[in-house]
Amino acid sequence: MHRDRLARIFAPRDWESHPDGGLILRERGLDLLTGTVRNQQLYISAEGERVSRRFAVHVYTATEWVAMAREAGFGSVECFGGWTGAPPSPEARLVLRAR
Repeated sequence: MHRDRLARIFAPRDWESHPDGGLILRERGLDLLTGTVRNQQLYISAEGERVSRRFAVHVYTATEWVAMAREAGFGSVECFGGWTGAPPSPEARLVLRAR
């Protein structure tokens, strides 16, 4: 997931049923300046037990992915918008080919 795609599809809240009958609630905050997504997840078991977790993840731009690949020693780095070889876009998943 690259930062520009995440910004297009970002959902600050969602929930889903867990296979064991529980419920997972998620709240997120996206900081586009730092590329950080702060997450809080609350799991509520079928019996009513609650477990809460907080974590943050960094999402990179296509430019940052290319720079990291080059810094790692790859000489040729290409970006595509998905597996079909289309040009990169905020709507498509980012695929990097590095040699």
